[in-house]
Amino acid sequence: MGAFMRTTPVLIVGGGPTGLSMAIVLARHGVRSLLVERHATTTDHPKARAVNVRTMELFRQWGVEDAVCDGALSQDFLRFIWCKTLAGEEIARIETSDGRRDGKSPTVRRIVSQDVVEQTLHQHASTLPAAKLEFSTELRSFRETRDGVDAELVDAASGKTRTCRARYMVAADGASSFVRRRLGIAMNGPAALSHQMSVYFRADLTPWTAQRPADIYYCTEGDWIGVVNGTTRWLCIARHDAGNGGPPPVSTTEEYVARIRRSVGIPDLPVEVINATLWKMGAQAAARFRSGPVFLAGDAAHVMAPTGGFGMNTGIQDAHNLGWKLAAVLAGETGPALLDTYEAERKPVAESNAAWSAGNARRIWGIQESVEAGEREAVQAGAREQVDHISSAGRALGFRYASSAVIADGAPAPAFSTQTYLPAASPGARAPHTWLVGKRGRLSILDLFERDWVLLTGSPGDSWRAALERVEPALRAGVRLVTIGSEGDFEDPTGNWRELYGLERGGAVLVRPDGHVAWRGPTGDARAGGALDDVLASVLHRRPAGAHAPDMPAPVSPDVGAAAAIRERAPASAARGR
Repeated sequence: MGAFMRTTPVLIVGGGPTGLSMAIVLARHGVRSLLVERHATTTDHPKARAVNVRTMELFRQWGVEDAVCDGALSQDFLRFIWCKTLAGEEIARIETSDGRRDGKSPTVRRIVSQDVVEQTLHQHASTLPAAKLEFSTELRSFRETRDGVDAELVDAASGKTRTCRARYMVAADGASSFVRRRLGIAMNGPAALSHQMSVYFRADLTPWTAQRPADIYYCTEGDWIGVVNGTTRWLCIARHDAGNGGPPPVSTTEEYVARIRRSVGIPDLPVEVINATLWKMGAQAAARFRSGPVFLAGDAAHVMAPTGGFGMNTGIQDAHNLGWKLAAVLAGETGPALLDTYEAERKPVAESNAAWSAGNARRIWGIQESVEAGEREAVQAGAREQVDHISSAGRALGFRYASSAVIADGAPAPAFSTQTYLPAASPGARAPHTWLVGKRGRLSILDLFERDWVLLTGSPGDSWRAALERVEPALRAGVRLVTIGSEGDFEDPTGNWRELYGLERGGAVLVRPDGHVAWRGPTGDARAGGALDDVLASVLHRRPAGAHAPDMPAPVSPDVGAAAAIRERAPASAARGR
C-alpha cells in the first residue's frame, strides 16, 4: 500500500445518493468521514425519479427539502398512462393521490430525478466541515485490521496512491460493488430479470403531455417515455433482451432518435440525445450486509427494479439507519453490538422492496403481452391492478424494525400493507407524525428525533423524570425527556397524541435517534418506571453478556412471502449503479 497519509473514523466508498447521505448523517452527528468516488462528478443521467415520503422526511430534517422540491414535478398525483404512441390513442390509465398531503407526514412524495437529488446532496455535504468529499478518487485495495480498515486510494488525475486508515468503512459503491466482490459476499435473487436501455433526451413533448400529465407513458407501439422535468427533458426506456428473443440494443444516436420518434408517434420530431446507458434489471440482496468493520449499503447491498421507485430510497434509508449507530458506537455511547442491528433491520426491508419491485415489473410486462395479443379488456384490467405499484404509502412509512435495539410490548401492530399506512407507535415502527406547538411555534413531532434518544410522555411527567434521573449517571448516551400537554414542553393542538401513540395517561415511549420506536410503556405504573434501567441498558447494548433482558421480537419482514424469493442464490449482478 502507499505511504500512510490520514486517518478517518469512517471511510465511505461511493458518491451516489447513499454515500452522500451517509456523509451527511455522520456529519450531523459530529462524526468525520472521508467519501471517495471514482467518477469526477455526480451522475449526469436521471436514473431513479421518485423520492418517497419517508426519504422526503429525512431531506426535511437535513435542510435540503426545498432544494429537492425545486427540481421536482409540480403535480400532486401519480399517474401511469398506456397509449399506442405518445401522440396516439390512450388505452388505459391509473392514478393515485400519494403525492398529496394527508396529515400522516409533514411532507409529501416527490417526482424528482436522481441527478437532481445527487447534485443537491453533494452541494449540501460540501458545506459540512466533518464531511470530506474526494471525487476522481478510486479505492484500489483494502484490508481489514485489528483496528478497522487500511485502504489504498488512487487519484485519477495523477495516478498517485495514498493510504487511509479508518475505523469503519461503508461500501456504497453500486450494484457491481468492488468492495462486496472483494469480500466474497454473494448476492441472492435473480441478477437479470431483463436487460434495459435508457436514453436521456431533449424534446418538446408538451403538445401530447400537457393536457394529460403523467409520470410515465407506456407506449405499446414503442418504448416507455419517462418524465424528467415534464417539458423538455425525458427518458426513453426500452427492453432489449436479445438473448431471450427480444430486440437487440441500439448503439448509435440515429437509432436512439428513431426509437424515440416511433414511441412518440411523430416521424420528424426534433430530438437531442443527451446520453444513454445499458443496464440490467435485477432483484437481489446481499447474503450479508456486514463483514467486520465493513458495511454494505445502497445498491452494493441490494438491487431492485425501478418499477416502484424504491431503489434509491432504500439506499438513503440504509444510511439513515447505519449512520447514527456508527456515531453512537464511535462516541462510546452504546456497545458495539448495536452495529449488528443494521443488517437485522435493513436486510428484511431491502429483500421485501426488491421482491415487490420485481413483481411490479412482471405485471407491467404482462400488460404488454395483452396488448400484443389484442386483449384490450385484459390491458385495462392489468392497469387497474397496478394500484399496488403506484400507491405505496404503506411501504414507504409502515415498515417496522425487529432487532435487539427494539423491545416488543406484546400489543398487536397494524398489518403491513403496501398501499395503506396506518400510523402506530408499535416498537420498531417509525414514530407517527403529529403537529405540536412549542415556544418557537409549530413543529412536527418528527422534528424531536435525530441526535438524542427521546422519552415521550404526557405532562408533567414527574415519575418518568425521576426514573430517568436515577439511571442517567450510568448512561453515556443522551436521553431527553419530552413532555406533551398544557404544562409540558409542547402542547398537542389535536388532543390525540396519546391515542396515536397507544398510551394511557402516564405512559411513555422511547424513540431512537432515527425516529423509530425502541420501547413503549403504555401504562406508566411504578413497575414500568422501574424497568427503564433494564430498557436503556438493553437497547443501548450496554448489558453484560448473559444478563437478563426484556423479551425481544423475532425478526420479521414487511412481506415475508415476497422477500423469500430474494434469498435464492443467484450470480452477482455486473450492472453499474450507485
